[in-house]
Amino acid sequence: WEIGYLYGAYRKIVNENTGVLTGKGWGWGGSRIRPEATGFGTMYFANEILKEHKDSFKGKRVAISGFGNVAWGAVTKAAQLGAKVVTLSGPDGYIYDEEGVSTPEKIAYMLELRSSNKNIVEPYAKKFGAKFVKGKKPWEVPVDMAFPCALQNELNGEDAKQLIANGVKYVISYPGSFSDTALGKEVTTDMISKGADVIWQVAGGLGNGVIDACSEHEDVWCIGVDQDQHAQFAGTNEAWSNTILTSALKNTNVAFKAVCEMVANGTYDQKLGKAESWGIALNGVGLAENDFYLANASEEVRAAVADTLAKVANGEVEVIDCKVWDEATYAAEWPKVRDANRID
Repeated sequence: WEIGYLYGAYRKIVNENTGVLTGKGWGWGGSRIRPEATGFGTMYFANEILKEHKDSFKGKRVAISGFGNVAWGAVTKAAQLGAKVVTLSGPDGYIYDEEGVSTPEKIAYMLELRSSNKNIVEPYAKKFGAKFVKGKKPWEVPVDMAFPCALQNELNGEDAKQLIANGVKYVISYPGSFSDTALGKEVTTDMISKGADVIWQVAGGLGNGVIDACSEHEDVWCIGVDQDQHAQFAGTNEAWSNTILTSALKNTNVAFKAVCEMVANGTYDQKLGKAESWGIALNGVGLAENDFYLANASEEVRAAVADTLAKVANGEVEVIDCKVWDEATYAAEWPKVRDANRID
């Protein structure tokens, strides 16, 4: 709602309805790429984990729960990365597709299921000849990777035992909340128990739970988000402040200054309806290199981080964006995405 208020204030000031802010419905100024953002992000994160283990998505059998917005994005990106998604689920049970939910037709049908508002997954099995298992979860299917994408805090102890028994190698859990502090702490505590010692939190109230969990361990660091969170909590919560090694910054002042300069030099009107990007090279995003970071990150680590930032800035390292549609594809495909993302 805060984002909606900001956009409403912007419209009132400029007397126009142009611009995009994420976090709200497309019909009132939300980003066109919002529907796939969560599922794609989950898969990008999983892909980095696989790389760390000298592994890849290629050839992996994947179980995904749900069939809505997050699941659709996850299935789409998993297929692009070379995996075979073999399950989807709903309140009525799950489908098992040995051939994989990997063709454009099958992935597009997920949008039809979502927009039907029937909240059942069985029609997929009837349409594509897949197996439907009534009233059960997909975690009983032997796979390499599992992605709970249906509900918050979806996996329980019995589910975990089932996955382990089936030989699953990776379980990537999307918390499904930006505000649940207790859930953030629970997920983080579980990660720490499995050996994680540096954790990046990226979400509001849920992120506070991440910071709180990290602060209870002397050998665990947290990475803040959006602003310098070490400085944010200094003087008010020293335990939190002293567990935040550095923060990923969104330097919104840079974008604001650039827009002001456009207005001042008369080029603002030419920019309406067009996307502007302020990345690392333009200091639109960056890293909080405060005294605490300099004192606690080794010179070797700081040099490696600085080298990576420089490579991103000069284009040597490519930053993967969400998929790009040409105008014809957008005109044909976007209404399905938009309508499937509506909730009464």
